Amino acid sequence: MDSARLLPVARLKIRDMVSIKPNGVKLSLGVPLGSTGMTAKLRYDLQLRHIGSFWKPPARLGIRIESAPGSGLHLAPTGVEFDERLVRFGTRLSARAAVGLTFPRSLPVDWENDDIGFKIHRLSLRSVW
Repeated sequence: MDSARLLPVARLKIRDMVSIKPNGVKLSLGVPLGSTGMTAKLRYDLQLRHIGSFWKPPARLGIRIESAPGSGLHLAPTGVEFDERLVRFGTRLSARAAVGLTFPRSLPVDWENDDIGFKIHRLSLRSVW
């Protein structure tokens, strides 16, 4: 259930390869797919409390195709998304937003159960040290 709450997340990130949060680690590697603006991303997620059994669930290994960050307006499986760096504050700080407009997945439209509407996927402030 969507609680419509703002949940801040702090993390230590090393490029786009390692992300460490208080509850887990994410390792990822992205490979651009030519000049399509798409990336094949290999990703491994591990909760820190399960580090002794890193090869078993709930650890996850996956690959997905995604639009490159900051790629502007593009079609997504659920509708239309906009992902862009909005403002730069000098050379070390930038703000980024990713929002989407989701469309119904079936006809006739089931207004009560379909996930239709406007969603904010990311609103971030990034600082480079």
